[in-house]
Amino acid sequence: MTDKPRLRICLIGSGFMGKAHAFGYTTAARVFDLPFALEFHTLVDINETAAQKAADALGFAHAATDWKAAVTDPGIDLVSITAPNALHKEMALAAIAAGKHVYCEKPLAPLASDAREMAEAAEAAGVRTQVGFNYLSNPMIALAREMIASGELGDILGYRGLHAEDYMADASGPFTFRHDPAGGGALADIGSHALATAEFLMGPAAGPIEKVMGDCVTMIGARPDGKGGMRKVEVDDIGRAFLRFANGATG
Repeated sequence: MTDKPRLRICLIGSGFMGKAHAFGYTTAARVFDLPFALEFHTLVDINETAAQKAADALGFAHAATDWKAAVTDPGIDLVSITAPNALHKEMALAAIAAGKHVYCEKPLAPLASDAREMAEAAEAAGVRTQVGFNYLSNPMIALAREMIASGELGDILGYRGLHAEDYMADASGPFTFRHDPAGGGALADIGSHALATAEFLMGPAAGPIEKVMGDCVTMIGARPDGKGGMRKVEVDDIGRAFLRFANGATG
């Protein structure tokens, strides 16, 4: 038994990132001297079968299908959101309104205005928040930032960042939530990682990004819809940009 206060967690979604969050919580409690005792309270998924199976596998005490009821449950302290990108805003705002702390996967929202609304709501409510920019937690990235900020590497005039994934490279791959226009396409989904890393590394020395020249393209225009037909893809699967930072450095 522990005398530490409990932090009771609700996880929404048990796919790839849902499992990653659950594994992260489990590992953190074993590696770090946390100020809280983490309690896996409720797992929410699309149907009862999926929710109960994931709850049993990941060690959650309760399974549910109604995320709106879960995020207002007084027995929950923190809501961990790993649902598709288009759902992040609604879920996060509801959790914040209920006074819950929120750990939301990236991107917060496909639109900057929506992400800003979410951040301002959290600030006004006084709750703690975190975004799933896991690369920024890598000690190697933190060290690089320190070296840049201290001037150890001299003046940084150029930056090159590349985030490549292959899960949309196969034209025979089925249409998924990642191809939903409301989700933002590759620019929002993995481009957010590239942008966050650029700002994190370059910010102390080069300042914020002030100018952007970008291009988004759709290389695979249609995908199997799972019903024997094809569905048009309206989101980008490749995004490129030239950046100019405040001090004149480019990337």
